[in-house]
Amino acid sequence: MSARDLYSVGARLLGLYLIVHGLVSLVGLGATYEAAFNSEAAHPLGYTLVAGAQSLLFCIIGFTLFLKNRVLTTTAAAVGPTPAEFLLVGLQLLGVSFATAGLVGTLRAIADMMAVEASFALHFTDTATSLAYVGIGLFLVFHPSKVVRVIAT
Repeated sequence: MSARDLYSVGARLLGLYLIVHGLVSLVGLGATYEAAFNSEAAHPLGYTLVAGAQSLLFCIIGFTLFLKNRVLTTTAAAVGPTPAEFLLVGLQLLGVSFATAGLVGTLRAIADMMAVEASFALHFTDTATSLAYVGIGLFLVFHPSKVVRVIAT
């Protein structure tokens, strides 16, 4: 596998990471608005718009990396793994990262529910975001071949 192929695989994995991070961050926009509103910020909608723009930027950069970097080599080299094998391992590692971050976030959200008085919406969005990371992470760990078929083409 050529250096360009390795770059393409890495860029697509990074793109997928940014897409997931951007989409999951969109879930927390309601909590961002509520936190800014409750802190009596001058422009709570402004904080929410900035957070939304950051999430969209993650998604745009992620989709650009994902779609613009195709693996060019179609045959495996005599020695070494194929691009699909690199993707399989990379997706599983990415899944472990997402699942770990999600579990930590879920535990923090549960602790906040017990210790912090806040609205239901704030607790719900924290919990939903964390559980989304856990779900996506576990899917990537246990079913990476389904994603490889999409990424490798």
